[in-house]
Amino acid sequence: MEQIFHIDQYNLPLFFLVVAATILLAKLLNDLILLFALPGRRGFIKKPKASVPVSIVICARNEAENLKRFIPLICEQDYENYEVVVVNDASTDNTPRVVRDLASRYENFRYTEIPRDPKFEHGKKLALTIGIKASKYDNLLLTDADCWPETDQWLAGMADKLQQKKIVLGYGGYEQERGLNNRLIRFDTMLIARNYMSLARLGAPYMGVGRNLAYHKSIYEEAGGFSKHYHLQSGDDDLLINQMARKSNTIVNLNPNHFTRSIAEKNFKLFYRQKKRHLTTGSKYRFFQKLYLLFDGLSRMLMLPLLVLINIFTAGFEPYIYGAAGLFVILQFVIWKIIMNKFREKGFLLLIPFFEFFVSILPLVILTRSFINRKRSR
Repeated sequence: MEQIFHIDQYNLPLFFLVVAATILLAKLLNDLILLFALPGRRGFIKKPKASVPVSIVICARNEAENLKRFIPLICEQDYENYEVVVVNDASTDNTPRVVRDLASRYENFRYTEIPRDPKFEHGKKLALTIGIKASKYDNLLLTDADCWPETDQWLAGMADKLQQKKIVLGYGGYEQERGLNNRLIRFDTMLIARNYMSLARLGAPYMGVGRNLAYHKSIYEEAGGFSKHYHLQSGDDDLLINQMARKSNTIVNLNPNHFTRSIAEKNFKLFYRQKKRHLTTGSKYRFFQKLYLLFDGLSRMLMLPLLVLINIFTAGFEPYIYGAAGLFVILQFVIWKIIMNKFREKGFLLLIPFFEFFVSILPLVILTRSFINRKRSR
């Protein structure tokens, strides 16, 4: 039978090429839009002059060593009017003693405690609720007990943005260490930040990350706190921001002086569990947010297979197709290199095509395994 679709005499399906090119171009366009939406460094202020009073709220469960290491960096920020409120969340380690010692050393440090009760299980949302209620000021800055600010200008930079808008989305990255798992986690963190910061700049904020996040207590109270999703283990940051954030009240802070860092999990199983938890919150996003994130994930997941298939189908033929595919790959690396510079990340540029595929297919693996386990348990 005579074949309808062919390129020259080599019988390459034209339909496949058109579909593949459409998907790759859509991904490239999406990546370019998100890149250009991120702020540049020209508007960065070296020493912000914010003066609003700020309450830094930190929840700590069995974080004695981290509190000893990082709270001094937070209590010694170059800022006048602020307090640090730590919630000792039913810790079983030396946290109670550590917070008492810190309270004796720093006048701006306060703490409150949730007593241990084997009959009463609770998540981070209760600790945050108590910490926010214990805070004195309307301007809230949140981070985690295992996080530290990159500079002593972190608080001033976030406070400066809080004077402009009611919600500030900052970047909380991970410290660079050896190993593939560290590179994967840092890429995934950067990818998520690229998405939520770019979309916020485009007028469609949908999430934030509690390692570096600020908002007014008044908007938190108007939203009813965590009451609408208290039953979910995750969501103390992304679901709350999804509920509160709008184009008019949200701003992004991508100044590297205002980043926080923390130590990434060294065990892939813990990263896997974290992604599994986050899937439960992503399902609560608005319809068009889920639709966009589905498109973004599918385009990243399909990129590598499509490039491989294009090169297989055109092996030895059609040099202009090789050229187009090569140009696409080069542009991808250029885009990601610029993004890595913006987030002060390094060490995994050449791995990004594989990481994009892996972190995009991982949710499908998690959902499939969960479905199979539910079937077996019936």
